[in-house]
Amino acid sequence: MGQEPKKDTDAEKNEVGAKLRRVSSMLNADVLCQEIETSKLASSEADEVVVAIEIFSRLNSGGVNLSAGDVAAARLAQQTTSKILGPMRDFARQRACVALGLNFVFLTRALATIRRGSARLSKLPKNWAAGEPDIKESWGDTGRALGASIDLVQRMGWTSRRWLASTSALLPVAYFAHRNRGRISKDDEREVVRFLCLAAWAGAFSGASETAIDQHLRHLAKAAPGSSAEVLTETILRGRLRKVGQDDILAESKMTGTLMQIYLAYLVARHAASWPSGELVANACKIPDGKGSLDVHHIFPRKFVERVEGNLDVNTMGNYAILTQEDNALLGDEDPKVAYGKLTVDQKRSARKQFIPFGDEDALLPDAYEVFIKRRAREMAEALNDFLGL
Repeated sequence: MGQEPKKDTDAEKNEVGAKLRRVSSMLNADVLCQEIETSKLASSEADEVVVAIEIFSRLNSGGVNLSAGDVAAARLAQQTTSKILGPMRDFARQRACVALGLNFVFLTRALATIRRGSARLSKLPKNWAAGEPDIKESWGDTGRALGASIDLVQRMGWTSRRWLASTSALLPVAYFAHRNRGRISKDDEREVVRFLCLAAWAGAFSGASETAIDQHLRHLAKAAPGSSAEVLTETILRGRLRKVGQDDILAESKMTGTLMQIYLAYLVARHAASWPSGELVANACKIPDGKGSLDVHHIFPRKFVERVEGNLDVNTMGNYAILTQEDNALLGDEDPKVAYGKLTVDQKRSARKQFIPFGDEDALLPDAYEVFIKRRAREMAEALNDFLGL
């Protein structure tokens, strides 16, 4: 026998009516919206671009937000600065810029830095590209100074974004080069390398990078033209600098973390070679066809450790070496004592430059792992402190 249909009660009818009234009231609600005066839109495309940029900069609150750099870069795309847009885009397409992740927004910040002596895009006047010197001249200065800076970091071994410690640190370097006729002299190169590594170790450009960059720029602006690169390192707060310790090396688990980036610069400066091939690390850093050929090698390979008893934490800088991709693949997951026992005397000398014991294969036994990485971390810390002048 079927169930009788449920009868609507007065209470249920009242509840449904209340819900419908609430829904209908939504149509009459005011929507919060910022009004922008558009009556001043001119017929020219240039004025339309200005208004479009203003709308984006003021109403940019949903989805992926536009940064101050995005807005500044957009404002460059107007008739007054169109003569430098092509050269800037060409610069951004260069292999080095692509590999380092230096995009058009970064180039805009660099241009503002060279032109105005400040990296603050958040407070950039709308007409900052107008007036003297001509913006084309400013971009020429920027391109030369930035080119010298990029060339140096590449020769340090920082040829890709994963190895570049900080893009922000490039701006004080470029400003320094600009004040020295757009170049970094041979005499200054070593100190600029030291500055970039010290800035990375101290975290000098973490957090509010615009403030940190401008602090360096103000100091550089006060220095006499032609001053040595020591004016760069003088602005790194001494309180933020300390010696690298053994525990810092052991705690570094990222294969391209800050200390590994500094370690790569150290190896390049010391003309270290990969093994077994003997290829210089400096040469392996170069970017043929847009790709580098460096790898981070686990001296005690992960798969080897999985096959032996014991719980060894192999993800530590104390267990990392930097080799070519080919050498890393050749060594593979072999027992490190066996792999290093096969090396020639010259190859072992190359390994020793990366703090692997010379002629002591027993140091590469699993039972000796903790002693091995602690000894190696201590030697690496001492070498990096000497390299950094700490």
